[in-house]
Amino acid sequence: MHYRFYKIFIQDLKAAGDMLRRVPLTPTRQLWIKGILEDMTQKILEDVIEHSNEIYNELKFLLANAPKLSAESLYEHIQKLIVLLQQKEIIRIRLDVFLARPVSVTYFLRIYSELREFTQFDVRLIALDYHPTGIYQSSGQYDQLIDFLGRINVEYIPYSEYRIFDSLPDMIFYSFHGHSYIKPLHLQHTTLHPIINRIMFLEYTLTPADILIYDSSYSLSPFTWLQFRTSEFSYNSVSWGPQDVVTGHPLLDISHDIYSGKLNVAQPVEWRGNEEQITRFVWNITPNLHADTMINVHGTREKIKENLRLINRICVQHSSVLIILRPHPLCYLNDFQDLYNNLHNQVVLDRNPNALPALTYADAYIGDHGSLYMQFLPSERPALIFNVSPHECNFVFWTQTRMASSSQSIFSFVEQVVTDYDSMKRQVTEIDKYCIGPMDGKSSQRIIAAMLNKFYKEENLVIQKNSPLFTDALLEMERP
Repeated sequence: MHYRFYKIFIQDLKAAGDMLRRVPLTPTRQLWIKGILEDMTQKILEDVIEHSNEIYNELKFLLANAPKLSAESLYEHIQKLIVLLQQKEIIRIRLDVFLARPVSVTYFLRIYSELREFTQFDVRLIALDYHPTGIYQSSGQYDQLIDFLGRINVEYIPYSEYRIFDSLPDMIFYSFHGHSYIKPLHLQHTTLHPIINRIMFLEYTLTPADILIYDSSYSLSPFTWLQFRTSEFSYNSVSWGPQDVVTGHPLLDISHDIYSGKLNVAQPVEWRGNEEQITRFVWNITPNLHADTMINVHGTREKIKENLRLINRICVQHSSVLIILRPHPLCYLNDFQDLYNNLHNQVVLDRNPNALPALTYADAYIGDHGSLYMQFLPSERPALIFNVSPHECNFVFWTQTRMASSSQSIFSFVEQVVTDYDSMKRQVTEIDKYCIGPMDGKSSQRIIAAMLNKFYKEENLVIQKNSPLFTDALLEMERP
């Protein structure tokens, strides 16, 4: 049984027992108790989790015989049902994970796969548009998200089929880059505010300074990638508070696995050649946005064209270079498809939502200061950031990063990487670890532990009193 219903049923049954001890059993009170029992039976029949036959049989007996039982006998059977729930019932924490972009899938699936290893969690993936349909114009990434989830055979619920009122989750976990004020439609619905009181938000930003830009109420702390956000919810428990800081980000867990040799990634055939004579550059392009964060189609088109001109010149100058062109998913919209029709033969277009091959086999990085660069950084391979305005990179993190203010700087960088590779490597520093986490491959574990810690602290009294075995299981999960 999911924890939310388990807690409600325990509380309702105890309230019914207390009532039977204090006041006479009237037809109205009998009807109230019958409603509790019918609701329990219906939830058990609908639930996918296996239940104890003893509990179900006791419920059937009570429903059939409650009108005939005395107050004393009814009280004893309710107490028996409470004991059965406490000792026999399997409890699960239902967590709904909202996916809104193809790039988010990679690191959310890292958390998802680890959560699935624990029987205490029932995790559902909900696929929704970056801008919820009906309020904002779609960004076009939803189709890419659905296509990716289908190709990797991950079970998900389309947002249009998500019936949150039919099966309320115990927690919700979601991420929107730069859109911390946007929630999916159901969460904006005022009737949900007193119901869903645990909403966790994984801020998809690069540095602590970025978080201050989005929300000035945050304090500048080390490792501020992960933020738990809540509204002023009060149902059944106290608020989780304004924030909880957890070290690192699951994106960096993936990088750790790649560059430590723990994860083997197949190399695409078209990237192969004489390994000693080819230098592979992963080239990243991100879209231009308007002030309201909607895509600037004209500006993005011109930016892609300028990047392709630079790439073509580099390929002409260096026959030993292979460019792995990996634009942001928004640069693949229909408005831009024609731009990629006539690429140089030394350019391969990487449209895989999974960045692992590019991160694994690229010898160097060129592009914007997006998440792909953050994932590439632990490799300590050469990297160059360009197309960045000074105000976007005024944090100490960028003071040790190569940046290009002109196209000539890009040509010089490529020349140096090709001719003197080792001198262009960039060591990971303590400042890097301060800004984007410890890069130890354990960020996902810390996130899960933080979820459990918050949940357990808030529900500690109910859980310890009614389900000590569940308490032991949660405490065991908290150890990374």
